Amino acid sequence: MISAYFRAFGQLLDPRIVRLVGYSAAIAIAVFLALWAGVAWLQTSTTITEWTAVEWLVDILGGVATLVVTYFLFPIVMSATVGLFLEPVARAVESKHYSQSAAPKGLPIFGALIATFRFLLKALLVNAVLLVFLLFPVVYPFAWIAGNAYLLSREYFELIALRHVDARTARDLRQRNGPSLLLGGVVAAGLFAVPAVNLLAPVVVTMAMVHAFHRWRA
Repeated sequence: MISAYFRAFGQLLDPRIVRLVGYSAAIAIAVFLALWAGVAWLQTSTTITEWTAVEWLVDILGGVATLVVTYFLFPIVMSATVGLFLEPVARAVESKHYSQSAAPKGLPIFGALIATFRFLLKALLVNAVLLVFLLFPVVYPFAWIAGNAYLLSREYFELIALRHVDARTARDLRQRNGPSLLLGGVVAAGLFAVPAVNLLAPVVVTMAMVHAFHRWRA
C-alpha cells in the first residue's frame, strides 16, 4: 500500500488529476464555509442566557467546538462526495498504468448513490461510537485514526473494485488483503487529518486504491 501511495503522489501533476484536485479542494472549502455559516447563524439567532459575558463565552466555545467537530468530520463529508470524481480519477490512473487491463464496467450512478448512502450510515455509526473516547482525550486521536482507517480503506477500495468485479469478488479481495488495506487506511486517515493536505486526500486515496486493486487482482 505504501508504494501505491507513492505512485499516486507521483501522478498528481497529471493535468487530468490537477483539475480533479481543484474540484476536490473547491468542494472541501465549500463544505467548511457552509458548516461555519450554519453555526454562526445558529449562534446569533439563539440566546442561552441573558448574561452578556456568559453568552459571549458560550459563543466562543461554540466556535472552537465547531472547528474541532468539522476537523474530525471532514473525512466523512469529503468521502461522501467521492462519487463525483471517482470515475475520472480512476480512469486517469488506469489509462496511464493499466492500459492493458480490460476496460472497467464503471460504477452506475444508482450504484454510486447507494454506496455513498451506505458509507454515510457507517461513518455516522463509527464516529458516534468514537464520541465515547472524548471522555479520554489522550486516547481519542488514536481511536479516531483506527476507526476511520478501517472505514476509509474498506469503502474506498470497494468503490474502486466494484468498477471491475462483482460485490462478492470485491469482498474476497478486501478480506484476503486485510492487513495491507488497513495500513492504507491509516495513511488515508493521516492524510485527511493534515490541514491543506486533506484537500488532496480524496483524490490521492482513490488513486492509491486503484493501484492496490490492480496489484491484488493480478
